Amino acid sequence: MNARDVKNVPGRSKSDKLDSVWLAKLTERGMLRPSFVPPSEIRELRDYTRLRTDLTRDRTRYWSRLEKLLEDSLIKVSSVASSLDTRSVRDMLEALIAGERDPAVLAGLARGKMKAKRAALIEALTGWFDDHHAELARMLLDQIDALTAQVERLTSRIEELIAAIPAARGVDAGGATGPGRERLRTRWSGRRSPAWMRSPGSAGIPPR
Repeated sequence: MNARDVKNVPGRSKSDKLDSVWLAKLTERGMLRPSFVPPSEIRELRDYTRLRTDLTRDRTRYWSRLEKLLEDSLIKVSSVASSLDTRSVRDMLEALIAGERDPAVLAGLARGKMKAKRAALIEALTGWFDDHHAELARMLLDQIDALTAQVERLTSRIEELIAAIPAARGVDAGGATGPGRERLRTRWSGRRSPAWMRSPGSAGIPPR
């Protein structure tokens, strides 16, 4: 049953024993609605989207740890680049891990618009990055890559599940298959899963 419905019904004394009697009476009189259980395909989709959200958050934490590690070695590349997950910064990090310490050489790995920031990059890449920083950075990047692969795998699976949901609901009178596959796809495609997939107490269906 829906606990919110019970709370809204007046005339209830508060104790575990009295609560159980009260719930039994309300159920007997048909005053409570049963809890909504989403269809199996929605429950399955929820599991995938929730795990994808969790792994994406974990990956963000590893990026934060990597940035903190770089700042510890006085490498301030994040103050010049828009983010650490750009291709230019990744090339610089790989070069640092491989043993390159010359800021000018590292700045030369910039791509696209980053090339115009060469002077700022040289200054940002001048630090005390040593072998122990390189070892830790390698571990963090490997974790990030592994999480990225898992997120991509989940994304592909979610796409397949979303594509299958309209077909499972049949064809309406106008010949359209299911209510709003594109709406489903749009709502989960951001960094966070939609609330109707995340919340255990929600109806489990997209809002109309």
